[in-house]
Amino acid sequence: MKIIHIERLVSIGPFPRSREWKRIRSGMHDAIRAVDWPPGTGKFTIYPQSGKRRGEGNGVKPIKNECLARLREQGWEAESAFDVLGTANPGDLDAVFQAKAGAVAMEWKTGNISSSHRAR
Repeated sequence: MKIIHIERLVSIGPFPRSREWKRIRSGMHDAIRAVDWPPGTGKFTIYPQSGKRRGEGNGVKPIKNECLARLREQGWEAESAFDVLGTANPGDLDAVFQAKAGAVAMEWKTGNISSSHRAR
């Protein structure tokens, strides 16, 4: 899978320029790029199927789960929450890594408008 866009929501202080961030970011990118579809093919192909029957379509969840499994191998927590700059908790995020400088979060978005509407 390729990375089209990265949206940084909070990027303050020296951490964004640190070696630790570069290592974490590299691990995130590796986990995303390693996702293949269909599983085991070594490439990423979306099929124009309706997905109305089990086993058809492309399935956001299995694609996301492969990435999350790779992140967990690097010490990330899946479906985890944390306080954002002392404000209200945004709810569970797809993946959170506890760095020395604080939490790093990753939220998986597919470009599917309905998934964006469900996000908190």
